[in-house]
Amino acid sequence: MAIVMNVAGYAEALNSAVTVHIADHCEIPVASIPGLVMTKVIAWLDRGQSKPKDAVDFRYPLENYAAAGNVDRLYGEELPLLAACDYVFERAGPRLLGMDIALIACAESKGTDRPYFD
Repeated sequence: MAIVMNVAGYAEALNSAVTVHIADHCEIPVASIPGLVMTKVIAWLDRGQSKPKDAVDFRYPLENYAAAGNVDRLYGEELPLLAACDYVFERAGPRLLGMDIALIACAESKGTDRPYFD
């Protein structure tokens, strides 16, 4: 019982999971990219630099979120965001990811005592 694990964000990750079809009659919920990155950011904020793997784990989705099925969104409903980033997907993707995380983060994760996402 020496290790305590913060599970903030886990409920949101589960609630925002996407269903993946594995085989006939076999579908499983998988954490969405925003859900996964949210839990990694929370872990990194809790553990800090003592566990740099958390930061490494969310680097790839951060750098590639625009290309992960979000191009149509950035050219459509989120065009003002893309324009604000000078139409550079590598800059717009992380901002869009942050917006998507904020949409699924619950009040506890946004709490004033330890705000993870605002």
